[in-house]
Amino acid sequence: MRNAREAFGGKSFLVYNGDILADLPLGNLLKHHRDSAPLATLLLRPSSGKANVRFDNGSRRVLDLRGTLGSSEGTECVYSGIAMFSPEIFDWIPDEGAYSVIPALLEAMRSGERVEGLLCAGGLWTDLGTPSAYLEAHRFLSDPSNRPSYLTASGHWPCPVHPEARLEDSVILEGAVAVGPGSVVGKNALLRDSILWPGSVIREGASLEDCIVRGDRPVEGKHRGRIL
Repeated sequence: MRNAREAFGGKSFLVYNGDILADLPLGNLLKHHRDSAPLATLLLRPSSGKANVRFDNGSRRVLDLRGTLGSSEGTECVYSGIAMFSPEIFDWIPDEGAYSVIPALLEAMRSGERVEGLLCAGGLWTDLGTPSAYLEAHRFLSDPSNRPSYLTASGHWPCPVHPEARLEDSVILEGAVAVGPGSVVGKNALLRDSILWPGSVIREGASLEDCIVRGDRPVEGKHRGRIL
């Protein structure tokens, strides 16, 4: 955020963490932040057992983050990784060195600054921060009924096997499989619930289940639940 400060031109800006997949109402978030003008507005999700936010839905105030302030009031929620920030957030961030925005928000809250939230129960939201979550997202979205309607209706949903990938006719694909551009899959190979990043090479007769192939080197043999 600090490195991009000049590009913001002294205006509020949106932060969207790169390790989440979401289809949430950003327009509502922008409007709330514009109308209320707090230091930050966090887009929140209902707790699923991993709550990290205390939130008062009446006042829209965030009362605590990560249990740091010791508040037991409000509703337990999850920070989605999407937020609007006012330019004044930089008053709470050091001028140099790596620094998380969460301590900056906590310090501002201790000093009376308003950090607000917008609770969103509907829509798609999943954290892709672990290999298992990454694979599960592919399985979830392999069902067309789970995909955002505005994408499927427009025909822009990505093809699971990229046109520039090369698969032999005898290759077997089962479950949620995605094959990136430049990938090569040999004869009689089996891919089940696995993701091939661009340039992956799968040897003849290989068998992969619940695997992520990064394209670093050719893969042969049988593998399950591995990053290759």
